[in-house]
Amino acid sequence: MIAAQTGLDYKPFGYGGSPTTILRNIRIEGSIPGVCNIKPRSGSTGVPAARQTAIDSVGFLGDLVIENVSVEAQFSKSRLRGQKDAAYNGNATYFVKNVQIRNLRIGNTRVTETNKDQYFDIDASTTQTIGFPGNITAGTYVIETRHPGKAVEVASWSTANGGNIQQWTRTNNTNQQWELATENNTWWTLTNVNSNKVMEVANSSLANRANIQQWSPTGATNQQFRLELQSTGLYHIIARHSNSCLDLTDGSIADKTNIQQWPCSSNLNNQFAFFRVQASAQRQATASLLSDDAVVLYPNPASNSFSIKGLTPHTVVEIYDSTGKRMHSQKASASLLTIATEAFPKGLYVVRFSQAHLPARKLVIE
Repeated sequence: MIAAQTGLDYKPFGYGGSPTTILRNIRIEGSIPGVCNIKPRSGSTGVPAARQTAIDSVGFLGDLVIENVSVEAQFSKSRLRGQKDAAYNGNATYFVKNVQIRNLRIGNTRVTETNKDQYFDIDASTTQTIGFPGNITAGTYVIETRHPGKAVEVASWSTANGGNIQQWTRTNNTNQQWELATENNTWWTLTNVNSNKVMEVANSSLANRANIQQWSPTGATNQQFRLELQSTGLYHIIARHSNSCLDLTDGSIADKTNIQQWPCSSNLNNQFAFFRVQASAQRQATASLLSDDAVVLYPNPASNSFSIKGLTPHTVVEIYDSTGKRMHSQKASASLLTIATEAFPKGLYVVRFSQAHLPARKLVIE
């Protein structure tokens, strides 16, 4: 159904909108070689061997959602594999990443995190955030809204009671990670990894549009949720005290959109996808940002300027405002880059890097 043979400078792009490709509601009769073979150019063996490119040109392959697809049979495994040593002038990997496979059935079997290895050959060293939502067990997850690439997070990295829960572009940072725990596989608590506080409906409200926030754990029913799988492969997150769902206000795609309480329905606004992450590795990565040999952004919040330490020369740094507009682009000539921000309006920004292994950072300008 999908076959990719790209160069190492390719990255997904949008035609005036989101770069995410969505394939939805497809039925394939007969037997096919694989649902998807997503990798850079390869030889007859299928092992990627695309020509190296400059380190600041290394892209990635992905930003893909496969949803509600039924295939009669697959006679060989699907392949998801990137390529190491992607640059001729530095150390970089061309990743396959940000692939969501929701409600895929091969024959009479639904493909999940548990059985995916029967149907997919996924190279762990060159892939990131490949998810098969639909088989939730206790663990650490990033929760996406109806919009692929948008995650549920605690705003502004708050660690305070009452910290707001909102939608933001997915970064996989710890304020977007939630530890799921349950005693009976019916009612779950969702604890934010960054703050160690739990998700709750504010003030135990029963009202529509009641706010969703974080708070110290109390064991109350407004901090307990039921997770119900829907036919879309997504989940309702249902508050125990009210029997209402978490909901993305007005279904907006914008960053900062609030998460609220609303009656459960088939509307995608109150359906969410869960993607398991390796919490220990993520925490180590977050902690490493404090070390001298890691990429560090400071000061943050900033006023007239900020600096980024630990960059590889030729890395391109881009700054986007909260609407997704690119405000600045600059190539680093050394490991330290300083960017003037006097002309930037006050607010929240996202700093992105051309090297695929570097996660985006948030920047506050005051």
